[in-house]
Amino acid sequence: MMQYIVDSNFILRYLLKDKLEQYKEAKLIFDEARSGKIQMCLEQVVFVEVIFVLISFYKVPKEKIVEIMYSLLSYKGINTEKILLSAALDLYKTHNIHIVDSIIAAKSKLSNLEPLTFDKKLAQLV
Repeated sequence: MMQYIVDSNFILRYLLKDKLEQYKEAKLIFDEARSGKIQMCLEQVVFVEVIFVLISFYKVPKEKIVEIMYSLLSYKGINTEKILLSAALDLYKTHNIHIVDSIIAAKSKLSNLEPLTFDKKLAQLV
């Protein structure tokens, strides 16, 4: 079975369909990842960067981003911290906080770790 590590640009081409040739190539790979025929390693930093680029550069609404990212996490062939990132998306969806703070809050809750922060919004979530 083929295994890959994916970068944010590859994911963005797939999600945005803005560069047709790159989209077609990415779609073939993501279709195989959806069914689990291949494995794709999705690093947490790439997950964050995709969200950041979608919201800041492409002005995609937060609700749509959350929907898209939940969908990606459901692919059988996507290897990542699915429980953590899903929990972070839950917090991101319902609170006015940055995705990084959502991950920290989710990690804090899931791992029973006390966060060190001066961020009042983050501190209230844990």
